[in-house]
Amino acid sequence: MRRRVNPFLGDPGGYTSFIHAEDAGAAVVAALRAPSGIYNVADDEPVTRAEAGRIVAGALGVNPPHAVPRALRAATPASAKLLMRSLRVSNGRFKDATGWQPTHPSIRGSWPA
Repeated sequence: MRRRVNPFLGDPGGYTSFIHAEDAGAAVVAALRAPSGIYNVADDEPVTRAEAGRIVAGALGVNPPHAVPRALRAATPASAKLLMRSLRVSNGRFKDATGWQPTHPSIRGSWPA
């Protein structure tokens, strides 16, 4: 981040979700009472990778980072591209099944904290 390279690799306009460590722990406890199934556990507000980079830079007091160039992203192996996909994840099903609520609903307020 201090070298102004965005650590959130992939398309800067692609979405990603985060979760605070405290919320992850609370989700594990909540999952013990959840009906069997597949659930997503994440914050309430996915952000773009570019926005995530700006948020982290602001929290660290450094200049906003630049995205990894498109040509370099295109040259990455297929396995890395899977990790760089845009993902908007909803935690709604898990919240409905367990009553769990993230105490840090977005990286916007969580990262500086």
